Formats: sequence, C-alpha cells, structure tokens
Amino acid sequence: MKSLVSTVLLICVLSSSNAFASGAGFEFSIVGAKLQKLDASIEGKLHITNYKITVKDKTQFKIVANAMYYSRNGSKSPGKAEQAIFHCGANNFKGIKQHTEGKSATIVTISQVLQYNSKIRFEGKVLGRAKTVDFLIVKE
Repeated sequence: MKSLVSTVLLICVLSSSNAFASGAGFEFSIVGAKLQKLDASIEGKLHITNYKITVKDKTQFKIVANAMYYSRNGSKSPGKAEQAIFHCGANNFKGIKQHTEGKSATIVTISQVLQYNSKIRFEGKVLGRAKTVDFLIVKE
C-alpha cells in the first residue's frame, strides 16, 4: 500500500511539473516609434540587451515591458514582475509617466525627446531572474 501511494504521488508530481514555468523574462513592444533589437553588451557582470528606438521629432511614444512565463512545452503566459522600472534622464525627456497595467505590463510614456542619442534603462525581475535592457533613443 505504501509503495502504491508513493507511486501515485510521484506520478502526480511528474504530470504537474509541466504546468510550472521553466523560464521567465520580459517582452518589449513600442507604440508611436520604431523598435529594433541590437547586439547585447556586457558591463562588468551585467548582461544587457540593447534596443534602438527611432522617434519622429516632437512625437509621444510608449515602451511596454510585459513580464512573461515560459513553459517547457513552448507556450507563454503573462507573468507578475517582482520588479520593473524604467530609468529616464529627466534632462533628456519631457512628460515622463510610468505606470502598470494589469499584473504583467509596465509602461513608460515619453511625451517629447529633448536630447537624442540618450538612453532609457529598464531593470526588471520575474521569478527571481533579473533583466537589464538599454534603449537608445535616436531621431528619425
């Protein structure tokens, strides 16, 4: 009887393990500008993903960071970020507004770029995995 219970318990654990996320991270999108992924870089021990955002002059744009869970079977679902913040230089941008939508989206809205070739840094953490992303803002 004891071995039957152990076997049933083991089967339950193995069959439910696919439901747990095997990975987590952030997916980025943009509204009102063009987003292009660049090569990654390294600052000390920090691995940084780089994007370029091309903006028309005096145009408002939004960067959306969606926390995601990735399962072993390749599917993905919205996740909950433990930390998600955009760092914008106040002298480089005008009308900076940051907020969350739902449990997974963190959004920063920039109403105007004052200094092109400046950076916005995103720092986030989901399921204990830290992510740092730099966005280089350039003029179209």
